[in-house]
Amino acid sequence: MDGFSADPQVVWSASKLFDFVSFRGTISSAGVFASSHANASIRRGDTQIGHQHVVLRRMDDPEFEFRMSGLGAACHRYDDSGKTKVTQEYVQNYLRTGILPANAAILCVADAASSFEWSPNGRYLATGSGNPDYALRIFDSTEPDSVFTFVRHATWIYYLYWSAKGTYLVSSSHVPDPRMLIWKCEWEESGNDQVLKDISLIHEVTDFLPHPKFHYDKLSAKWRGFYGYKRGAISPDEKLLAVSASMRNSSDYLVVYRLPELREIYRRTLRYDDDNRTIPSHVVDAESQITGIDWTRDGSSLFFCQEGALYSLSLSEAESGSDVRLRFISGDECVCNPQYDLIAVGQGYYFDRSDLPGNYEDNVEFIGGRIKILRLPDLEAISEFVAPAGIVGMRWSYDGTRLWCTCRDGTAVEAKLDLTAKTESVFREH
Repeated sequence: MDGFSADPQVVWSASKLFDFVSFRGTISSAGVFASSHANASIRRGDTQIGHQHVVLRRMDDPEFEFRMSGLGAACHRYDDSGKTKVTQEYVQNYLRTGILPANAAILCVADAASSFEWSPNGRYLATGSGNPDYALRIFDSTEPDSVFTFVRHATWIYYLYWSAKGTYLVSSSHVPDPRMLIWKCEWEESGNDQVLKDISLIHEVTDFLPHPKFHYDKLSAKWRGFYGYKRGAISPDEKLLAVSASMRNSSDYLVVYRLPELREIYRRTLRYDDDNRTIPSHVVDAESQITGIDWTRDGSSLFFCQEGALYSLSLSEAESGSDVRLRFISGDECVCNPQYDLIAVGQGYYFDRSDLPGNYEDNVEFIGGRIKILRLPDLEAISEFVAPAGIVGMRWSYDGTRLWCTCRDGTAVEAKLDLTAKTESVFREH
């Protein structure tokens, strides 16, 4: 097995691409970013075809902007600067192949949806809508309209995530209809690509004992009960699903299920009123929930961020019922490298960590954002970048050599790994 003699060199770059970036969005491993900015559904007569106002932006050229009215729709419009003529065929080829022109990542912004997630091959975009239909739609970037539409939720779909191989897609909604749906995806090989042939619902979870109902407690004057399933991640081998189950004004839970039977193997509260392991549970809005969650590339450990701190749980710890481990590292987003033993951690949501246990480099107020690339399992930093604003999205490329991040102020950050210096402790080939 080849080794590396030193930590890889990391080259960072940043471009201001947006005046404002929505906090709801996702980046594909081909560098395509989808996010909602406004309710601008497109109607064709009386038919709503929705979520199809798309803007493309390129990281190496902040002036570049390409708009098209639909994912794959027949719209031929050039960027306003006149520097680059982009036809619809160009856009389709890029979205289908993931080839980055001029070695640059392209960002894609879609309107009129509450959640987005790209399929592992970067060809299909799943969107969850709000009013009026609360539908799950899946678009093929090479086709003019959505290829699948399902109406099984009764409120906004806030969370979507695919498994690494594309076998499963999870959609989750909150009160007044808290439910988690797990979809099975059937694929067919077509040349060098995969075509999504069919999707079927295999699990529908609508409650969470011991808090099945969301209700107002008049005695305590607080909302209590099950609020909904939120952030989650499926292990690379597609055998485990980790997800947070949110309670209103109560403890939240980290739950791990075995797939495909959805058998619960782990459950632990994430916040406590009388324990100093995590921040007290008097903070009950979205900022106290898990803000980033991912499995390591071998599926042996799970990392997640909550209240501005990084936690971990190994599979052996989950099977023995152990508590999660606080890693004494500040973080609000985290994503594990799909090829190498690395994890990227971004921060900037929270500026005061004085109530958290342990000693941090930045317990004091920190204005801006910070991205660290850490080795696994020792979590030693190999590179760091200070961004102008908090980190709201992160994704590694397919081959694990590039990291894309988006910031709260609309800045896009890219990290490129120089693999000419090899280190066995960091990089292990499959």
